[in-house]
Order: sequence, then structure tokens, then C-alpha cells
Amino acid sequence: MEPAPAKVNTKTTKKSAVDYSKKYWWVGVIAMPLVFFVLARIWPESDSKAPPANFTSVTNFVTIQQEFVSLKQQPLDDPNLQQLIQRALDLTAKGDYRGSIPLYEQAVKQAPVPALYNNLGAAYASINDTRAARENLQQALAKNPAYELAQHNLEAINPTSAYFSDQFAGKSLASEWALMNPDPQKFTMQPEQKSLLIVTQKGVLSDSKNLKNWLVLNKELPSGDYEIVVKASLQIQGAGNEVAITLFADDKNYLSLAYIGDWELAHIHRTPHFTHTSQGATAADFTGNQRLDAASEPEYIFLKIDRNGNQYTGSYAFAQNPADNNPAQWTKIGTVPWINFHGKLVLSASNVADNGPGVAAEFHSVTIRKQ
Repeated sequence: MEPAPAKVNTKTTKKSAVDYSKKYWWVGVIAMPLVFFVLARIWPESDSKAPPANFTSVTNFVTIQQEFVSLKQQPLDDPNLQQLIQRALDLTAKGDYRGSIPLYEQAVKQAPVPALYNNLGAAYASINDTRAARENLQQALAKNPAYELAQHNLEAINPTSAYFSDQFAGKSLASEWALMNPDPQKFTMQPEQKSLLIVTQKGVLSDSKNLKNWLVLNKELPSGDYEIVVKASLQIQGAGNEVAITLFADDKNYLSLAYIGDWELAHIHRTPHFTHTSQGATAADFTGNQRLDAASEPEYIFLKIDRNGNQYTGSYAFAQNPADNNPAQWTKIGTVPWINFHGKLVLSASNVADNGPGVAAEFHSVTIRKQ
């Protein structure tokens, strides 16, 4: 017969437990934060496994092969490239968009087809890198302007998230704009055409008190990185015809991105310029690709200034047709550093040469986005 178990004095046990909990309460206070700290260090960071629902990727390898054949006029038969693309597609299918990005970056260098640019853009969008997403989607459209999937994804980068936008669709200027030195005979709103029209006349921004009909945005630009995109049109007829967007501090300090008629070797050249003026002197003047002679019709151009830290980049793109609202491909003109620069956005159209003819310049839209 087994001996009876020893009787436990429950009152004493409970009392001891209470005593210990009171005596060593401080252990929990110290230990719990340490536990959470250790877990935070060893637990892998969570990563978004799905892009916004309105972004779409191509996961069919056959589609990419067909695009490659169409582009290169040869089959995609490199086994290493095939494997690289398939690994990127597999990661996309699994929702590992961050992991797919370096693979797509390698793949598009060897196979610059719309589907891969689209997938790379969608992957960047999923990690909220809007700048890289937009650039790659625009590359897809540059390869195939009718590529609906890339167009869909580009439109899905929500324009309503813009820091500021204006389509100039009203009968009067929005309250954020101030019209400087107005000349109502040379300035009008066109609500039916959804544009602002300025007839150019002699003037330069370095002499702003005498420049007519220039607009200042009375809204501070974002304190961090941003991009400014302006759609404008101009039919350059002579030397000095100019439409410009400017980050303007004062008459001696500004960054200007312009489309202008230059006079060279007895010919007019239509040239984009990105100019840095500091302390009244030209510190830099970058030029884009020139178009020869006067324009036979209005040209629609997108002008873009990007701020990245203390550096500013000027880019431009020509619209394929007047209805285009998203450029297929940007051309960068130049980048300039400017530490602690603060300026306002200015829109202007003028004749910067003495004998430039008056022509119609229109502004169709302005969009400022934080990056």
C-alpha cells in the first residue's frame, strides 16, 4: 500500500507566492522590455506582400518572349536570361515585389521590353517608390505607346495625391496664383480649351519689374523632395520666343527650365534650356536636343523640375498629340546643386530677344508631387 501523499499547506503556499510577487515585482518591469527588444532584433521585419490592388503585373513568360522577338527580331534563347526573368516572375507571383526589383533591373538591361518595364514599375509602386515606378512605366510606354497595362498602372499612381495641381479650366485664375504686371490685352483664361493664354512680348525674368503677365504660385513648395510637371504649348516663330517654368527667389537667383527659339548660323533652333542663375550671373546653362527652324504648328511640351535633396534636375518631353497628359519618355537636360535654396514657382512666356515676334503661349496644367 502506497503511502498517502504529504498534505500541502495551501495557505502557506499561496502566502509565499504572494510574498514573492510583491518582493520581485521589479523583475517583470525590467525583463519585459528586454524580451520585446530581443524579439524585435531577431524577428524578421514584415514586408508588404501585395501591391495596391489597382496595379497589375505580367506573369506570363510567353508574353515577354513575344515582345522580345518583336523588339529584337530574334528569339529569347539565352538560358541565363530566361532563368533570370523566370525567377523575377516567380517572385512576383509569390508577392515578393521587393525581392523581384533587382532581378527585373538586370533583366531590362538585356531585354528592354514593355512587360518587364511594366513589372518593374509595379514592383516599385508596391514599395511606394513613386518616382522609380513612374519612370519605368514611362519606359514601357516609350517602347509601346499603346500599351494599355502600363498606361493603367501609370494612371493608378493617384493624381489626387498631388501636393498641388491646376488644369486652368476656369474663367479666372485659381486663388493660389498671383498675376504680376498684368497686361489684359495679352493675357486670358480659355475655359473651353482648358488653358491659360499669354501673348509673348519683350521681357526677361532677370528684370521682373518690367516683365508682363508672369505668374507666381503663392504656395510654399514642399520642404522635402518633389517634382513639378507643367504642360505648355508654343509655336516658336522667331528668336527669343520662350515659355518657361522657374524656381524664383529674386531677379538674381533662380532656376529656369524653358523652351526657347535660339538664333544660330542664320537659322532658328527650338531648344530646351535648363539655366542656373546665381548672384546675377549664369552659373550653368544646359541644353536639350534642338529642332531646326520655326515651328509649323504649336508644339506641346512637358517641362519638369525635380528636387532631390540639394540637387535640382531639369527634364522635358514632347507630347505625341495635344490630348496627351502623361509623357511617354523624359529627356534629362542637366542637374545643378544649390544648397539651402528656397524659391517660388513662376510661370512665364515672353520674348527674351529684342525683335522676337509676339506668339501665343499656353499653359495647360501644373502638378506638384512630393517624392
